Amino acid sequence: MNNTSTGFKASYKCLIALLLCSIFIPAVFAQSVNVPKGKQFTMKVTTGLYGGGLEDASEAYLFKSLGKNSSGEAEFEVKLIGAANSGVVYYVEKRKAKEVPVEYLNTSRLRKSALGGNALYYMALLNKPVIVAINGKNEVTKVSGAVEALKEQFTKWQVEPDLTAWDMGKVANYKQTIQHLFLQLPDKRISYDSGWENPKLNASYKVIGIKGALLEITAVPVKAGELNAHEGSYSYNEVFGLIEKQQTKTIRVLKSDETSFIGETYKQEIEYSAAEPVLDTAWINMAAMMSQSSNVFNTAGEVDGKKLLPYIKQNNARFKDDPYYELAKLRLVGKIKGGNGNDSLLLRIPNHLIANSTSHMFNKLGRVLHVSADSAYALSKYFYNSYSFTDWVNNSYAQELKDDGRNANVAALLDLYHTAKEPLIRKKTEGLYLWVTARQQQDDLKVLKNTSAAFKQMSVADMNLSYGGRYALMVYKMLHDAKQSREANSLLQNTIHKLAQATADTLNVDRYQAQNMLAYAYYLQYEDAKTADSVKALSYLSLAAKYSPANNREKAHESFYDRVFLESKESYRQEFIEKLFNSGNQQQALEIFAAHISSEPQNIDEMQKVYAEHFPDKKFKDFFVNSIMPGWQTAPAFKLKGIDGKERSLSDYKNKWLVLDFWGTWCGPCRAEMPHVNEFNDQVVKGEYPGIDFMSIACYDTEIKVKTFLADNKYGIPVLMSDNKVEQLYKPDGYPAKILISPDGRMLPVKFGADWLGIIKKFSALYAAN
Repeated sequence: MNNTSTGFKASYKCLIALLLCSIFIPAVFAQSVNVPKGKQFTMKVTTGLYGGGLEDASEAYLFKSLGKNSSGEAEFEVKLIGAANSGVVYYVEKRKAKEVPVEYLNTSRLRKSALGGNALYYMALLNKPVIVAINGKNEVTKVSGAVEALKEQFTKWQVEPDLTAWDMGKVANYKQTIQHLFLQLPDKRISYDSGWENPKLNASYKVIGIKGALLEITAVPVKAGELNAHEGSYSYNEVFGLIEKQQTKTIRVLKSDETSFIGETYKQEIEYSAAEPVLDTAWINMAAMMSQSSNVFNTAGEVDGKKLLPYIKQNNARFKDDPYYELAKLRLVGKIKGGNGNDSLLLRIPNHLIANSTSHMFNKLGRVLHVSADSAYALSKYFYNSYSFTDWVNNSYAQELKDDGRNANVAALLDLYHTAKEPLIRKKTEGLYLWVTARQQQDDLKVLKNTSAAFKQMSVADMNLSYGGRYALMVYKMLHDAKQSREANSLLQNTIHKLAQATADTLNVDRYQAQNMLAYAYYLQYEDAKTADSVKALSYLSLAAKYSPANNREKAHESFYDRVFLESKESYRQEFIEKLFNSGNQQQALEIFAAHISSEPQNIDEMQKVYAEHFPDKKFKDFFVNSIMPGWQTAPAFKLKGIDGKERSLSDYKNKWLVLDFWGTWCGPCRAEMPHVNEFNDQVVKGEYPGIDFMSIACYDTEIKVKTFLADNKYGIPVLMSDNKVEQLYKPDGYPAKILISPDGRMLPVKFGADWLGIIKKFSALYAAN
């Protein structure tokens, strides 16, 4: 209570002092900005976006009155003393984008900020004095020092040219930023019920109340429905000419043709007591120079060890255990051409500093394993609940156990996992532990049978969590080779039953991995039965073909490692097709053949040769049109708005082949392939691909980010903004994703990394657009 009272009295005294000083100011300036020389106050602003993004930002400006200049204008020294900016980032796990909130910058806790977004811009301007002049109508007439301050810092930090150009353009609008803090007045004095207009903002103002020195003002659009519009409320101190509170909303047109706009929310408050923060300039300079936007340590576009390593040696003691410094050092050293110094850095960096980076955890775990099993186990406890840990255990670590199972540390870690206090660690490693135990004692039939019994008792969920299907099938092979047919077949049947359940569970994110192993399990049954019962064997091969991946989504990335361990194939469809062709069952063979081509469109030339061998008198083109394309799903209708402001529907591309590209500016692989995509679009526009069109859909993104990315890179691709529903309709299996849509509206997803351009050219030749 005493602290609150004291703070109130201090603020009240400061306000009274300002009021008394203002008595002697001429009446003509009674409502314009009129703050006694030497007095300070802080303007705090919070902005946000609606209808165009998710970011929120706040800024704090310290004003110090310099009195009147020779022109009679109020002059201030203005310093940016605080800034915060937050938003969302997207990361991909199992090729699915996930949204994560992030604090790009907060100057009050700078070292804990991600330093993304506009961080360098704000860091460069912190506490830098800018001189501002404001005339009698509260119009900002002069801003000097901002451009120079930013240029000086960016030159020192060697900020990359693209970001420098962008931020120099932003600082050039500093005048507009400051103007927003002041209410522009009409020529005449305002009082209760006064009204005036600001045509530039399409705003009509009116004084609706008076509370002492404060005028309560509302703003509404002059013309309803206009894209340039401004509305909200103000508390305006008519003695000092300052906005004490503001809560407004503005819609701004981004293009002169009024096809694109963005909405902004704006809140502002004043504090008459203020203090300039003390900056850790050494840390700020380090963070900027070691950022991904700096070229300080680069030579010819690559990190130069001769520049970086001396800097690190000089600053290791100063920034020891600083999370940002340690991670930036790790990243930069790893980019030194021909160097591998980040291996030793990664081993030395404290685990807690990389706790939020699963990629660093993943890489360090592989290295520390060969130093100490205990250290590897301690590190594992930081991220065992992540998919990265599961990936490392079953794909990297399991490979080491397979190839080097006698290494003391490698073997010891598995024992630590098996006896871990954390139940999730035990569950995630149980399948691996059972297989390794059986493999080490595969001549002991009792151990093999006990291992088989353990797998059979494992639940579907635990089997799925520990990649148990993979390891159970490997133990099956051991039993089969040991001539233990009864136990082997029992384990195989049990594993098939569980894999079938996991495959049928649409909520299981690993169902396609289970499906691919199920295909191999049926193939193992085929292999076992083909000499004794060819009819029964063919039925098993039919199931192996049925559960082979039919499209890109079903080609689970994790299945690659399963095939390495199991020595299995991605698909058994072609083998089944050949069997059917040779058996004379052409109709069934052709149906499966058509499905196989849709699953593997990149192999269409090879499949065309197979077709010609078996049906030399028929045209593959007719088979493609009449048997393959009808099996594709109908492309869902959509209607989305483009960044050019125009709406487009799927029906706009009727009777043409369409390459539909799902992407986002947040997606590294999307950005990497964009030059190729942009070149293709340019060729489409020039008419080099008759009957083929192109459209992209930006997902989990904002219009401003997309426009900025395209403008910065001079890309001209057409872009529709996702409505957050179109992804649910098309279900891309990751980003980027190419979906080919036929002239009659059927769609075929193309596997990431496949030659989608070659495929669409071949399809277009087989089925010409109208």
